Amino acid sequence: MNAISAQSEPEIPQGTGLMPPTNLSENPGTLMEIIARHARLSPEKTAFTVHEEGAVTYRLLHTRILQVARYLDNIGIRAGDRVLIALKNSASFFYAFYGILKIAAIAVPIYPGSGLERIGGLGKLCTASALFLSKDDQRVK
Repeated sequence: MNAISAQSEPEIPQGTGLMPPTNLSENPGTLMEIIARHARLSPEKTAFTVHEEGAVTYRLLHTRILQVARYLDNIGIRAGDRVLIALKNSASFFYAFYGILKIAAIAVPIYPGSGLERIGGLGKLCTASALFLSKDDQRVK
């Protein structure tokens, strides 16, 4: 085993694509604070791009996160509650995921192609309080 002293900085192996860690003494804030700050300072800047949907700005991302968080709060989801997300890779997935985190609930992403029996079993296993499905999901009528 290699010992690393507090004084030395280990080198990052070549070809890993990793950068040295940044100084964490300058705390940039939580993920939700960072998104809110970007939405305030550069609202039209692209937060991320979804292949089939296009660019999502920080303003839109922050707005949708707040809408999801408000909805979850209105239906009684609280901090620590588990919420299943059975959505494909889409902007909606991120809105749901971050909205859940915003209210300090626990996001439980599951494969969107899972059958209802599997979803029910996972929901029971993790004691989920809610489930996000796509509006056009054919499993729900």
